Amino acid sequence: MIETFRTFLRDPTPSRRVAGGGLRLVYAVSFLAQLVSAMVVAGVMSLLVRRAPMVHPEVVRALLLLCLLPPLILFLLTRPLARTAGKRPALFVAILAGTLLSTPVWYVALAWLLGAPAVYGVAFVVVLASFYGGGLLLTGRLVRWVVPAEENFPSSAGA
Repeated sequence: MIETFRTFLRDPTPSRRVAGGGLRLVYAVSFLAQLVSAMVVAGVMSLLVRRAPMVHPEVVRALLLLCLLPPLILFLLTRPLARTAGKRPALFVAILAGTLLSTPVWYVALAWLLGAPAVYGVAFVVVLASFYGGGLLLTGRLVRWVVPAEENFPSSAGA
């Protein structure tokens, strides 16, 4: 996987497979970095302070609603870049997507520290899983920014 990323960075015109592998790796690493950071902070905070007995459900619902903002922010920030092509914009969007789409993990940590019921934890996990999958689909679309359209669908000259 790392070798695919190195090839992606070095090759001026990478193949679809190499570009997809490199962008997915960048996305996954940035997503998982946020996930690990939030879990470490939540673990340390749980050792330092006592968890709340139960929080009002409205607070947790508000946190769930806040989870809808990162995809919207990602869309608004990357919309101008859709007209550009190349590795740099695609790498930027992959890192930005991994970072923004994983922000709900901080809400999960906060809800857990506030003593939210388990049903809300499941809802947060579903949101995170769908954001992760959506980001993987986005990286597949980013390959088109790196590999020109002619190389995506080679024409058959002999037919």
